[in-house]
Amino acid sequence: MSLPWIKMWLEALDDPKLTRLSLAERGAWWGILKLAGKCEAGLGIDEIAEALHIKSGEDRQSLESMIAKMEKRGSLIWNENHVLTVVHYEERQRIPPSSRPEAVAERVRLHRERQKTGEVKAVGELAAISKLYEENVGQLGPVVAEKLKMIATDYPPGWFKEALAEAIEAGVRKLNYIEAILERWQAEGFKAPKIKEGGHSEKGQRVKGSRPASDYRGKW
Repeated sequence: MSLPWIKMWLEALDDPKLTRLSLAERGAWWGILKLAGKCEAGLGIDEIAEALHIKSGEDRQSLESMIAKMEKRGSLIWNENHVLTVVHYEERQRIPPSSRPEAVAERVRLHRERQKTGEVKAVGELAAISKLYEENVGQLGPVVAEKLKMIATDYPPGWFKEALAEAIEAGVRKLNYIEAILERWQAEGFKAPKIKEGGHSEKGQRVKGSRPASDYRGKW
């Protein structure tokens, strides 16, 4: 069950209308705003004091002095029925459509749906890349299985298959080498130029920060 609430604007911390009030008077002001959010009809001074649980004469004085000051500053008015009203309260407190409970609930539903869809896709991709690994690299162990799970989550579908093909072409059937390919694609773009011996791309250009494929052999 959701509880009723009101907006409290951060600008109030530096609002001269409020900073010139005493701390007790500011407390009375926030109490007035809460009452405005709770009561559909305005209240008189005695009803306000009772609703705010004011017991002492000192607190009653703080309430009355705050009302007098904020009335002069244009934030409170008394109507013809001697009912206190907060000026522009409805405008300031109006809840935009995007913040209404039904809109929030819909956003949560869509978020969960996207999460579930992503999880289903990741599971399907994991099954596919696990099969490819076993058929082309070796048996699955706990460490490898965990790495493949991360690959299925972190990279788009199909990337592992293409990276595996590049690794096989380079003659390096090692998972770390495949991961290096995926990291390169993630940084430079899908199917970025392959690194050949001497650190050159397929076009014969030296790739910055690259190492030849032979550097990876025997190290994983």
